[in-house]
Amino acid sequence: MNSSATRPLSEIAAEISRDWHRPYFGAIPYLHAMEELQTVDDHYFLDDAKSIVMYFLANASTWKGETARRIKAELKTQIAMRSDMISAAESIGSHSDPSRRNRPKAGRGEI
Repeated sequence: MNSSATRPLSEIAAEISRDWHRPYFGAIPYLHAMEELQTVDDHYFLDDAKSIVMYFLANASTWKGETARRIKAELKTQIAMRSDMISAAESIGSHSDPSRRNRPKAGRGEI
């Protein structure tokens, strides 16, 4: 797999299920949700996939071994890539309208 490709979360969840035979009860709902997701930009009902992955990682501390380390790193990378993309988009968006730069902010009683 090249560095620009990311595996679908459902595929990662399947590998986790194959490797982690007795998952911690707190990780199970997040693992099940990940089975239905493709990317960290997706939603599972009202929850965003990024939060689901982060909650899974928070509850996966008892999952040990080489596979666990590799997959946890892969999930963290996917979250970081999404955060970097959002930061870049926000940065571009804040500089796209020159009329908004250096405009004084309205105070009390001002329009």
